Amino acid sequence: DELQWIKEHRPLADSSDYGKSLLGVQNLQKKHQALLNELTSYEASIQAVKKEGEELVASEHFASDTIEEQSLELQHCWSQLKMQTAGRTQKLNDAMEAQKYFQDANEADAWMNDKAGIAANQDYGRDEDAAVKALKKHKTLEEDVEGYVSVVDGLGSEARRLVAAQHFDTANITARQAQLDE
Repeated sequence: DELQWIKEHRPLADSSDYGKSLLGVQNLQKKHQALLNELTSYEASIQAVKKEGEELVASEHFASDTIEEQSLELQHCWSQLKMQTAGRTQKLNDAMEAQKYFQDANEADAWMNDKAGIAANQDYGRDEDAAVKALKKHKTLEEDVEGYVSVVDGLGSEARRLVAAQHFDTANITARQAQLDE
């Protein structure tokens, strides 16, 4: 039964679906946490079966060879499942970082596009009052852009950190940052 349970749960632990959005990753993390909770609660059962197998082998049960073989297989499969869940935990955490970066990059891109539209405005005013208002708008825009430089620089730093950490989505992170840097 325990081996069957492990085999049924292995696809959940070994899934390569890490989400396509921040919300998607969050949902996958919740499902993965449920799997981790289930593993934790099932571990006592696995240990009890292992102990029972060791006791049967120690008492020289007539099927000791088979019992020992199955106990080793159970231990191997259990260890493998735990390694897979640990790996998936890390990948989901990495995916969360990447999706946060992508969301922040999209927001920065939208902000810059909005400000580019304002900067491209060719209305210089028809009289002195209109020209003064246009100049004030331009100065405000310059201040906004200067203030936003730290946000864009922060995104660049985050992208470099993720790439340096050999993030699994390095290609997309690098491409997105290149778009922001344009």
